[in-house]
Amino acid sequence: MFLEGHSLVYEGVVFSKDKDRALNIQSYTDWEPENTTIEMAKEKIRRAKVVLGDLSEKSPEFRRVASSLPHEHYFCYDYGNGAVALATEIAGLFEWQNHGSRNG
Repeated sequence: MFLEGHSLVYEGVVFSKDKDRALNIQSYTDWEPENTTIEMAKEKIRRAKVVLGDLSEKSPEFRRVASSLPHEHYFCYDYGNGAVALATEIAGLFEWQNHGSRNG
């Protein structure tokens, strides 16, 4: 189903294709946005990269897709009816979006 455009959740990380533009990789905070830190975001993105590697190793089909697209990481807060990105890492550049936190 992932190859058809549906999201795939593996070890708490959400993977989805943005058509043939990018592989979106979403990890989520366990904290309210105002209590979330840049260090938390960077750690969750690091972990998502490890999970990506593990899934790529286990699934040749996933690896083929993952290796053919740029990776865009989103560290998100799920507020129930949706989610908002608190931080991103795109093209290797980390950007903190959570201006409501104590360290942003």
